[in-house]
Amino acid sequence: MSTTAIPSGTNWQKEALRYDRFHPRMQAMVRLMNAGRERRVLDVGCSAATLQRLLPADFEYFGCDITDHAASRLGSSHFQQLDLNATHDLSFFENRGIQLIHMGGFLEYVEQPRELLRSFHRVVGAGGRLIMSMTNFECHRYQDVAKSHHRAWRFKPKLEELRETLASQGWCVEREVPFIGPSGRWRTRLYRLLAYARGVDHPWTRQHAWLFVTIARAIER
Repeated sequence: MSTTAIPSGTNWQKEALRYDRFHPRMQAMVRLMNAGRERRVLDVGCSAATLQRLLPADFEYFGCDITDHAASRLGSSHFQQLDLNATHDLSFFENRGIQLIHMGGFLEYVEQPRELLRSFHRVVGAGGRLIMSMTNFECHRYQDVAKSHHRAWRFKPKLEELRETLASQGWCVEREVPFIGPSGRWRTRLYRLLAYARGVDHPWTRQHAWLFVTIARAIER
């Protein structure tokens, strides 16, 4: 099944290519993924499957996206084109031994995040894991909504709401990592050290972290 309705005013075929690069957030996600044992990964919102090119060779990579950029690279057995605001049916990926789901800056665009997280749970089953990055909407960088928010963002939770949303669908948060975007070499390094030392719940971190990376495990429901 392929559902590809594109939200009015957003040309995803064009926009998705903006993220076809090895940016620092993606590199940080790869380091965290590689530290775990899971090696069969579904990349949700995979764009052109850029992440696959950074992963070690022992990963088996599956992808889905609203665009078809990754279709030729991944083939029909490992890719499905889906608009996850039109469907939450991920049965294509069930029973494929997927152990880990990756989402990089994707859940913000989803109108029904709980339903989608429930579908992820079915894909990996109890014991499977989720690693996702989410915009920190408490950061000073995003206080000017008109200038800093993407027009297609739908889900804009604080970290507490994100935790509750995950828990409601059978996901137990194991780790939360702040991500500080580039703002000059030495300043970035200092801010990252401060954020890691103070933790995600410290007011300073809430003000300065661009993103939070959440690692969660699916539990029995």
